[in-house]
Amino acid sequence: MRLYLLRHGKAEAHNVRDAQRRLTPAGIERMERAARVMARLELRPAGIFSSPRVRSRQTADIVAAALGVAVEERPSLDYGFSAADLPALLAELPPDADLLCVGHNPYLPMVVQELCGAHVSMKPGGLARLKIDAGASSGTLEWLITPRVFDALGMSG
Repeated sequence: MRLYLLRHGKAEAHNVRDAQRRLTPAGIERMERAARVMARLELRPAGIFSSPRVRSRQTADIVAAALGVAVEERPSLDYGFSAADLPALLAELPPDADLLCVGHNPYLPMVVQELCGAHVSMKPGGLARLKIDAGASSGTLEWLITPRVFDALGMSG
């Protein structure tokens, strides 16, 4: 199965309660562009699970609209998310179904490292695709798309 890990888009400064921080107008625009690219890449997750924080949910909703997939919030994707949380998330889906998770830094890159041994940096709006085993105990990093690559791909079509 494939696991997509998407860091939420660019959010407001920390002058509001962290859980309530929203995407900035530029963050919304960039995520809309990235979502169009994801649709052109024919991503077909069976589910999109999001951290309950506002900026993650907004990001997930933008991507869901482009991919035609419903979003469900999962508290395990909030701060503290780790590879140990994946089996419970995957158990909610059909076997071998792809899953897209929207969450936060530094937890998403830490999950990539836990599963694949790869050290990655994920900017706001960055997306990693992992091929993981059925038990979600190991995997391979297949690719990482940075926001600038989404921008370039989104401008070309």
